[in-house]
Amino acid sequence: MLKKITVLLAIAIILTACSSKQNYVLNVSNEDESLINNISNALYNDYYKSIGINLNNIEVCDINPYLSGRIVVSLVKGEGARLDLFYLAKDNDNKYKADKKAEGEMALSMGFSVNRIADYNNTIIFGNLNETTWLPDSDKKIKTDFEKVSMVLDNDEIIEEDIKGDKAYIIIINKSTNIHNIKFFNSDNKVVCTLNDLIKYGSGINNTKLEQIQ
Repeated sequence: MLKKITVLLAIAIILTACSSKQNYVLNVSNEDESLINNISNALYNDYYKSIGINLNNIEVCDINPYLSGRIVVSLVKGEGARLDLFYLAKDNDNKYKADKKAEGEMALSMGFSVNRIADYNNTIIFGNLNETTWLPDSDKKIKTDFEKVSMVLDNDEIIEEDIKGDKAYIIIINKSTNIHNIKFFNSDNKVVCTLNDLIKYGSGINNTKLEQIQ
């Protein structure tokens, strides 16, 4: 289930172009079913169909207003599992069309992934979340029970996002910035895992980009 994302990053900076949280992040669970179907069909017809992905295996996990359209994080389940971010714009019939795509790295043993896009002086962070994480030091798996994520940006600015129960997340920052640290907290407000854990595992922040769908 997806929820409104709460962004606490020097609010006057992050929400410069947004008059309210409702204009910043949309709750997919509260969206009209026709919108979800419209977007799912657009992803399938404009991209996934061409690479042999079944419509029933596409899950729209997050929808955000962006520029004049929407950005969407989707998970492909089953064979050929993958994580993608799309930019969609409306066509002349007022239906969404998938215009650009960025492929992201999926969460593995550490339980989360972090993908970064630099686009039009904006920074987009997205990833997916698993129900368990691996503790390398003890070689054990524990439940993540993720509640929020905290990210440190340039000049020590901080983003905190509510991710309780989410399968994926998107954060839009209205400027170009790097990510210096990431911490994932559980419902007890305890740190479950960090960017350093991901780096120890041999991964880290995946820099990707939106590319035109041919």
